[in-house]
Amino acid sequence: MTVTGSNVRFISWNIKGLGSAVKRSKVFSHLRCLKPDIVFLQETHMRTNNQVRLRCPWVANVFHSSFNSKARGVAILIGKSIPFILTKTISDRDGRYLIVSGTIFHTPVLLINVYAPNFDNPGFMNKLFGALPSLNDHFLIFGGDLNCAINPQLDCSNVGSAHSQMAKTLSSFMSSGGYVDPWRFRNPTARQYSFYSHVHQTFSRIDYYFIDSRLIPKVSDVVYHPIIISDHSPVSLDIKILPGPRYSSQWRFNTSLLSDEIFCRLITDAIDDFITFNQSESEPISNALLWESLKAYLQGQIISYSAHVKKLRVLNIQKLSADIKSIDQQLAENHSVCKVT
Repeated sequence: MTVTGSNVRFISWNIKGLGSAVKRSKVFSHLRCLKPDIVFLQETHMRTNNQVRLRCPWVANVFHSSFNSKARGVAILIGKSIPFILTKTISDRDGRYLIVSGTIFHTPVLLINVYAPNFDNPGFMNKLFGALPSLNDHFLIFGGDLNCAINPQLDCSNVGSAHSQMAKTLSSFMSSGGYVDPWRFRNPTARQYSFYSHVHQTFSRIDYYFIDSRLIPKVSDVVYHPIIISDHSPVSLDIKILPGPRYSSQWRFNTSLLSDEIFCRLITDAIDDFITFNQSESEPISNALLWESLKAYLQGQIISYSAHVKKLRVLNIQKLSADIKSIDQQLAENHSVCKVT
């Protein structure tokens, strides 16, 4: 596996057991096609003394939290292409979560891989959050199979699905800490599912990433890949992680955009659409949560518009440069002809 510049690809995947050698071969073959740098695996179904089976040629570090050979187990695999320095690991004895802190490209990160219970258990989330070390000096990258839909109206094919207490506890923690679901941030009203329940014959998005909001401008892609091998979709997250000093300043709004009439109309329409879509009498949300969500959504719209404007400007400059080069070449050729005659 290789890192493109400073772009680090994370993959989170519930693989539903790796006890079989054939299954491991299929999983690692598919991972090789997805080209990850760091992998979060859920439901490894492996004991700690068998975690050597998770090591393959491109893996440098294996961290594993096991339960037994038939249930649970989470692992974090870090590729040889990543300059990772370990600080601390916290392993759940029930095989539900794994916390790894360290540095990537000298940037302090807290990697959290979770396989949540498949029943409504807000106490599990509180236990997990209570186990976290200080987040003030690390960038959170939280992923896994959360076994609950954060927004049932968008994350479930059955739109009448209930909003679980576990999802509410998770959402409250992430919102209060300034952590963002990068896929939802980039796709505020879209539907995408990561799991199919054969029992209930429903689709849902229960596999997530949450990251520090300061990393959002560095996210280059978030993708739910096809569901194969397992009954869950692998989720890839590409982040341009640069040396720490680059993250010292937060994103700032470019006030010159306020003189752009197209931009002002776009943002006005975006605010109206967001409030209309998210305000519901059947499931009202607090003004504080609506405001924080709107800010995150608008930041994404502004970043997207700015990138579009920049792209057009670059294309225009390239066209002008090509025109100038062509004119210079014509002038040089005509000048040579005039001298000869």
